Amino acid sequence: MVSLKDIFEKILATVTQDRHKTHGDPIQQLSHTASLWSAYLQVPLDGVDVAFMNQLQKMSRHKHGELNVDDFDDNLGYGGIAALFAYRQRAKEQAKNFGAFKPIATPVIAEDAEDEVD
Repeated sequence: MVSLKDIFEKILATVTQDRHKTHGDPIQQLSHTASLWSAYLQVPLDGVDVAFMNQLQKMSRHKHGELNVDDFDDNLGYGGIAALFAYRQRAKEQAKNFGAFKPIATPVIAEDAEDEVD
């Protein structure tokens, strides 16, 4: 019997090893595809859009074709890559905004102020 853990481990190996070896870094690959699709459609797209549209294609194949477990595996893989985009984007935004915050001046407490007068 297959467990959820088995499925996730299989997809992880596929995305990070097999497909990575064949197609290269998934973030770069989907970003390149986004650039091509953006030019073709004349609509700005990013790698997350490409991952989501690839998932939609897998869902369509499932809906209108025969049961193919690979469609589910691929869908999960694209979802993982989309999540990786999101995590990286959040990290970039947090790093960019980190310098924008100025520390708040520490208030002087009355007791401390009295000590300084002595």
